[in-house]
Amino acid sequence: MKRQELIRALSKLKPTGYVLESEQEYDELAEAMFEWIGDPDPTLRDSLIYEGYVAILEEHKMSMPMMKNLWKRCQDENHLLLEQGSKTGDSVYVRSFCTLLLVCLVETHLEEPFLQAKEIKELLMLFCECYEKENNFLGYTEEKGWAHFVAHGADLLDSLAKCKELTKNDLESILKAIRTKICQGQYVYIDNEPWRMGRSIVSILNRNIFTEEELNEWIHTLITSNASDEWNIEVFHARMNEQNFMRALYFMTQEKYKCVSAYLVGQIE
Repeated sequence: MKRQELIRALSKLKPTGYVLESEQEYDELAEAMFEWIGDPDPTLRDSLIYEGYVAILEEHKMSMPMMKNLWKRCQDENHLLLEQGSKTGDSVYVRSFCTLLLVCLVETHLEEPFLQAKEIKELLMLFCECYEKENNFLGYTEEKGWAHFVAHGADLLDSLAKCKELTKNDLESILKAIRTKICQGQYVYIDNEPWRMGRSIVSILNRNIFTEEELNEWIHTLITSNASDEWNIEVFHARMNEQNFMRALYFMTQEKYKCVSAYLVGQIE
């Protein structure tokens, strides 16, 4: 479907809650939206396409073959892997909003399973590598809206952490990926990224696979990172990110995970 035609169609459908008459029509719409999933225009990308996917998947209107199709295509070299590692450019919108679509698909699986354990583990391994390599930390601009890959990626890791198919070793991969983004000093997060990353840690704790003491050991690796040169600006920025993350995690754990929150009190400056 051509871009302007899609904008007109979605603008009409959005007030109805994206209601269509048949599964085939929903699948056709899902296919049309995917072609423009990373469009730089925030109205099309975020307000129409992303919200359309959320509405369709929350109501379980998409067919399983289409969900499987999108699952695979989100992970290919033209989407999640597009210009991997680049620091600038519009490709971040493709990577970021394919990530959000994967969040929707994982959340659908959590309600009504349609994925095999192998598929979930393969995505986890691929995405952890992508998350660690991501160098575009852009949050929001007036012109193009939200890029926010770090936050959207944390949302995906949060959803994956809830999947019973993942083992302790798999969850350790999530911790490693999160640590990579917390301890970087290229950019100081300003758009709630530490809170979004913290949610994935709480989801890991909720699995009751890690003890609170084991999680505290992981937190300690954040505290000691980049500690060799406190006058280096990247070290200073990394320290700010680490401290902001720990503050967020403290508030998220103080009711249910008191051992973790007590440990954090002693580490927050």
